[in-house]
Amino acid sequence: MATREACRHLLTELEGIVGVRRGLAKAVPPGSLPSGSAVLFVLGRSAEPLRAGRVAELLDLDMSVVSRHLAHLVEHGWVARRPDPRDGRSVLLGLTPEGRAVVDRATESCLAVIAERLADWPDEDAERLSELLGRLKAGFGSNAGFGHRAEPVPTAVSH
Repeated sequence: MATREACRHLLTELEGIVGVRRGLAKAVPPGSLPSGSAVLFVLGRSAEPLRAGRVAELLDLDMSVVSRHLAHLVEHGWVARRPDPRDGRSVLLGLTPEGRAVVDRATESCLAVIAERLADWPDEDAERLSELLGRLKAGFGSNAGFGHRAEPVPTAVSH
C-alpha cells in the first residue's frame, strides 16, 4: 500500500502533468491539433462508430462541449454522422477519410515531440511509465484507453 508521503509526491507530479499536456500541444506544429482534436482521437481509436454520449463519457466532458466540437468537426468534413441501425433515433459518429488523415498527422506530430523530449530515456523507462500511468487510470476507473494502450490525446479541447 502506498504511504501517505508517496501519495503526496505523486499528487505533486500529477499536478505537473497538465503542464506537460499543454507543452505538447504548444510544441506540435501550428494547425496540427484542430479544435476538437480529442474527439477526433477518441473516434479514431474506436473500432466502431460511437454515439455522442459515449464520446462525452470517454472524454469526461459535458455533452454540450462534445456537441459543439462535433458540429465543428462535421462542418470540416472530418466526422460523419449516420443513423444507428439498431435505433433509428440515435446517430453514430465516425471519422471520414479526411478525419483519419487529420488524426494520423496529429499523432505523428505528437509522437515526434514526445520522442524528442524522451530521446535520452531508455525504452524500458518509457514503457514502465506508460504501464504505471495505465494502472493509475484504471485505479480511477478511467476508460479513455478502451481497454488497450491508447494513442496520445492532445489537449486542443476547451472545457
